[in-house]
Amino acid sequence: FQAAEAGQITCFHNCLSLRGGRLTPQDVWVRNGRVLDSLSVFYGERRSPSKFVDCGGHILAPGFIDVQVNGGLGHDFSVIASDADFRQSVDAVARDLVRRGVTAFCPTLISCDSSTYRRLLSPVPPPQLKTPGSPEAAAVLGLHLEGPFISADKCGMHPKRCTKQHCRAGLADLCSVYGTEDFSQVAIVTLAPELPGALDAVRGLHNLGVCVSLGHSVASLEIGEAAVAAGARMLTHLFSAMGPFHHRQPHLPGLLVSEAARQPVYYGLIADCDHTHPAALRLAWRSSFPGLILVSDACPARGLPDGRHSFGGVDVDVAGGLCRLAGLDTLAGSMVTLADCVQRMHLSGVCPPERTLEAASLHPADMLGLRDRGRIEPGALADFVLLDSDLRLLRTFVRGLSVVE
Repeated sequence: FQAAEAGQITCFHNCLSLRGGRLTPQDVWVRNGRVLDSLSVFYGERRSPSKFVDCGGHILAPGFIDVQVNGGLGHDFSVIASDADFRQSVDAVARDLVRRGVTAFCPTLISCDSSTYRRLLSPVPPPQLKTPGSPEAAAVLGLHLEGPFISADKCGMHPKRCTKQHCRAGLADLCSVYGTEDFSQVAIVTLAPELPGALDAVRGLHNLGVCVSLGHSVASLEIGEAAVAAGARMLTHLFSAMGPFHHRQPHLPGLLVSEAARQPVYYGLIADCDHTHPAALRLAWRSSFPGLILVSDACPARGLPDGRHSFGGVDVDVAGGLCRLAGLDTLAGSMVTLADCVQRMHLSGVCPPERTLEAASLHPADMLGLRDRGRIEPGALADFVLLDSDLRLLRTFVRGLSVVE
């Protein structure tokens, strides 16, 4: 990439930019890595761009934000020998993701033994795991701790021996297992709200500013509604590893249409069309678009060749673009990137392209309270993706600078 001079104004032109929920033929001005109010700069400062990027008539949208990435390229975020080992794995994946349209993400740990969490979180002060991002590597927004307080009946590829079936002391039990009372490096915690003490834990995490997501759960709709009232904001990979929607007991999927939830509940959706059928994608979108967040749920095997691989003592078989637990039909995470999910969602005809793009950028940013990401508006970070009319990724820009393929 070529660094911009300080104060230099760059104009992205000949594009359909996603602004205010619409794709409009409007230029985007950038200075010092952030989007400008072009009219204020032109008339107020009497300044014009000195550099131009011709977008070729393509779509310019906010960079993708993936809040559930378990690893990739053979790197497993849940197998940690040391803090340095974890950082090296995250950096390798971050460097790959930014070339694939993801400008920010949450490294996700599935259920681990307590010593694994403690290696990362116990030092005082905790190590700085969050990173701002650059044209060389996607930003790290904080950890997503997916477990271990989840249902043993819905643990999927999580090691059952590592799961915890209660947190009767509420947040104190989570602090004990994670080895810290400082959650400053944690963005999301996924837990099962039906576990004893879970609602108290939700309240405690919410008060600390952590996004609580409900998942790997057999909870009824009523328990889910109680968790939302306590501060939960999200569902982890809707439909997967949770009680099914049934006309007598809707379980957690019923939160999408619950009148007890005072505001839309965000929900992650793996739109690879393998985890989630296009009809289910359409059902979710029509039920509650404002909460839709596309996630990859990318597993450590993403990017590896077909064959058997082992991660954390768990064998998986990769074949035909799918990753399954060895010898079983159980999916063990996805083999796709968020850019793949965006394109598959679009080509499935589930919803308009504007809505698909917002589900991969604006919605995750809003869920995490990030007002300068996920949107193209004055003051926002100039993190962009350039896509063709089929939402196929063409280029990525971070702080207004092109990422080198």
